[in-house]
Amino acid sequence: MTNSKRKKNRKMIKGFKHFLNEMIMDTHVTTHMRGQPLHKGHELVVNKILDVAKKTGGSHSIILSHTHDNKKNPLHPSKKLKYAKKAFPNANVELASNELPSILHHAARFYQQGVKNLHVVVGKPRVKEFETLLNKYNGVEKKHGFYKFNTIKVHSAGKRDPDAEDIKGMSATKMRQAAYDGDREMFHANSPSAMSEKDKDGMMKDVVKGRKKINEEVVGSVDARGLGFVTGVPAVQGSEIANYVEKNTADSDQKDNILKTFKKFHIDHHTKIFKSFLDKK
Repeated sequence: MTNSKRKKNRKMIKGFKHFLNEMIMDTHVTTHMRGQPLHKGHELVVNKILDVAKKTGGSHSIILSHTHDNKKNPLHPSKKLKYAKKAFPNANVELASNELPSILHHAARFYQQGVKNLHVVVGKPRVKEFETLLNKYNGVEKKHGFYKFNTIKVHSAGKRDPDAEDIKGMSATKMRQAAYDGDREMFHANSPSAMSEKDKDGMMKDVVKGRKKINEEVVGSVDARGLGFVTGVPAVQGSEIANYVEKNTADSDQKDNILKTFKKFHIDHHTKIFKSFLDKK
């Protein structure tokens, strides 16, 4: 067999394995993470997912939130997906979307794809929260869709202690601060182990870059025409904005960011008017 044929066969085998990994079985293991940015705490979650999937013979997916702003979510979704694939090369990683923003939306999607048993992996403090949430809507039709699993099991990926010195104490907040402080050693030491030095540097750079940008994507993620965002002159009351956001977004961070942006535009606009008035005096 020639080298070219061997390479072709290896490529076909790799592609087939990837196809098998992405197939949705009747048992599915998943999680929903922000990853702003990714760190070794996320690696614990992913490893737990792969372990549960192997033990149950199920398929799996890592769903990354699509929230993007310049404070708590500086990484653009496409960048986050890029780094997640580098960080977790053996995992199936995908992005949430405006159409499928929450774990409930994806639960409904998995059910439609034939999943009968759902497993979700989260940090220990959130196990009860997810058990309650997922079971509350099992068999109940809502805006997120419909699902009725035979079993729903929420697994703990380990207790998170943000003040500990080991990887269980690492948080995205600490990672962002390390990036802002230019602490390359700390950022690299706590990034997922599969990432190269180059990718860690790239992620650190993108975190800093994302912080400096005005949050245009969050504003653009809902149709804000008629609410004053197009002209920069908010023409409605804050309560009306809040009602609109509540009806059109599902992510709590996203709601907060849109409302904060509205307030900023509102304040900036009236500040400009006042300054203009003073200049004419």
